[in-house]
Amino acid sequence: EPGVDRADADIGSLAQAAAREGKITQAESNLVANAVRLDDIPVSQVLTPRPVVTAIEADLTVADVLRLYPSVPHGRMPVWENNPDRIVGVVRRRDILKAAGENRREVRIRELMGKPHIVPENATLSDALHDLVRAHQHLAVVVDEFGAFAGVITLEDVFESLLGIEIYEKDDPHPDMRELARQRGHRVGRRPDHPPKAGT
Repeated sequence: EPGVDRADADIGSLAQAAAREGKITQAESNLVANAVRLDDIPVSQVLTPRPVVTAIEADLTVADVLRLYPSVPHGRMPVWENNPDRIVGVVRRRDILKAAGENRREVRIRELMGKPHIVPENATLSDALHDLVRAHQHLAVVVDEFGAFAGVITLEDVFESLLGIEIYEKDDPHPDMRELARQRGHRVGRRPDHPPKAGT
C-alpha cells in the first residue's frame, strides 16, 4: 500500500536523521531500516534452496543417519517420504543423538520427527518471522506456488537479514550452515534426485 510504503520510508529517514544528530547509533539506525525492509524481502531471497538442503528419508534408522552423516551437521533437518519433494516432518539433531545415546539406534526417523511448519516462498520475511514465532518453530519448510519443496528458512536467516550479521546456534559445528550448504552444493553439484533410502 502506498501509505504504508511512505510511512516505512519516513521511519527510515527519521532513523537516519537521528543517527546523524547523534541521538542513536548508526547500528541502531541500520536495525530500524532493516526491520522496515523485512516487509519488502520475499522468503525466496533468503531461504536455503532445496538442492543443497540435507533432508532425511523418514524410514531411515538412527544408525542409518549416523552412518550417512556421522557429525549430523545441522540442528534441524527436513524429513521426506516417498520422494524428496514430499516433506512430512522435521527432525532435530539432539533427538537423533539422544536416541543413539540411549541405545535406540534402530528407531526410525519418523518416530523422532515433529510436524513441519510450512511457509510459501512468496511470503515476506516479516510474515515468516511472525509465523515462526507464533508457532514456536525454529525452522520452516518453504514451498513454491505449486506446493513443491523449495527449501528451508530459519529464525537465524531472518535475524541475519535484520541485524546484518551471521547468527548460529551455540551447538552448531559450523557458523554459517547456509553458506556451508551452498559450498557443498557447488563442490558436488545438485543433490541426487534419489537420496539414500532406508537400509542402503
